[in-house]
Amino acid sequence: MLVSCNKLVENHYHDGVYIANIIGFELYGEWVVRGNEIVVSNNTFGTTKIECTQFKDRIEYKMPDGAVKILTVLENGDLKYSEILILEKVKSEEEPLSDEKEEKREIHQVKKSKNQTQNFVLSKDSFDNEPAYIKDILIVENEIYIVLDIAQIKYLDEDIEIINENTKLRTYKISSDVLVREYDCKEQKTSKYFIDNKTKILSEKENFRMVSTNTKGELTYINFGCWS
Repeated sequence: MLVSCNKLVENHYHDGVYIANIIGFELYGEWVVRGNEIVVSNNTFGTTKIECTQFKDRIEYKMPDGAVKILTVLENGDLKYSEILILEKVKSEEEPLSDEKEEKREIHQVKKSKNQTQNFVLSKDSFDNEPAYIKDILIVENEIYIVLDIAQIKYLDEDIEIINENTKLRTYKISSDVLVREYDCKEQKTSKYFIDNKTKILSEKENFRMVSTNTKGELTYINFGCWS
């Protein structure tokens, strides 16, 4: 993820370490702002480097689609990414990197992560090869969750129609040995498929998938479009 910026000018107004705590957001984790670069690190997606431009009241960078993203600087020094995501400043660049600071930062991350994990309410509704729309894929502490909008099949003479009369969203943990039937009808049993293909899966939200779940709140089967 890169942004074109004026490399002749490098400001350091907001250099420091920030923590983003919205799980499921690809750039959650630790943000290190330094001059014209932001380095984002988390256990799931590794390290992402973003070129940026710092201003006194904001930081700007470009999204992959060309849209300019603005991080607004709040009065307390935190950065506002959106209405639901604030990047909390935990260390200024000029502060010494002491063991005490590192410990506080680690404790901060663990507490936030645990609190968010506890907020997940898994659905106990079980479905057997039912159509569903994928609304989101969330990755929390090496566990993977999927948010589904279960639809219904309506039989019309010799044809069928997928209808969605109830837009209730349900969250399931993806079983580590979930059976995945891919577009080319190949099958595999691994939840890692959802990490490797998250962007592609979420870019096709308008397509329904056939899924099976159990009463333990787990996704056990998903068919991405193999009807043979």
